[in-house]
Amino acid sequence: MSESLYPDKRLYNEPDYIRGFSNGRYLDDDYTEIYTSFFAHHLSVGSTRVLDIGAGNGRFAIPLAVRLRGIQVDCLDLSQGMIAEIKLKQLNHSLSNIHVINKDFLAYKTEARYDLILFSESLHLFSDKHLWLQRAASMLSGNGRIIVRSPLRENLLSGDMYIHFPEALAIDSMRHCSFAEFQKIGEMLELAICKQETIKESVQLPRNDYLKIFEDKVYSTLRLIPHDIYRSRLSELASKVEGLEYVNHFINMSLIVLCHNSPKN
Repeated sequence: MSESLYPDKRLYNEPDYIRGFSNGRYLDDDYTEIYTSFFAHHLSVGSTRVLDIGAGNGRFAIPLAVRLRGIQVDCLDLSQGMIAEIKLKQLNHSLSNIHVINKDFLAYKTEARYDLILFSESLHLFSDKHLWLQRAASMLSGNGRIIVRSPLRENLLSGDMYIHFPEALAIDSMRHCSFAEFQKIGEMLELAICKQETIKESVQLPRNDYLKIFEDKVYSTLRLIPHDIYRSRLSELASKVEGLEYVNHFINMSLIVLCHNSPKN
């Protein structure tokens, strides 16, 4: 698959990207609670360790660590800026159970075995999904689970970004897995899909805040669209929402839970 479908890794250390990611990835507290509860529910009794791959600014790692102070949450991200934000949140919440790892996942070497490994809107950024899931599966404890939070390919049009930027749809249709592909990869790795759930995310934003999501290219896909086409689509979007006080930002987000074919619990 063409590497042109994936941003240069240097992007994730650019201050404007980090700022846009932190300020423009809107998720109501209610959704954060829904996801955190879902993740916690899939930890078996006696679990001790979680790995968040592509942890970003700790959107889920921090609330999970707050909720489960007896469990170590390892936050892995190759962006120094994102790691800095996690450390600040760790300090603000007085968390001793957060461990930050500033590395690419494939460069991360450990003897640790994880009871839960998270890919939250990160798996689609890797060209070889099989390789990354295989690596994650090798790190699981006996009852461990992998949870992928991501839109499925067949549900991308449930997102407003893809309606307004069809070029982003074309790109992400090649980057995101379908449910059938998750099943196929799981079978190859002797993992079963033990649960699949869809969360309909929706948030009403002031028009200017809504437009700023796309102006700041908060979603990396927007940075892969040719500039002249991107500017044209952005202008069309601004015209569509002109005069509106609030605009709905929405997507159907899937949660795929992978576990060993014969889990012990």
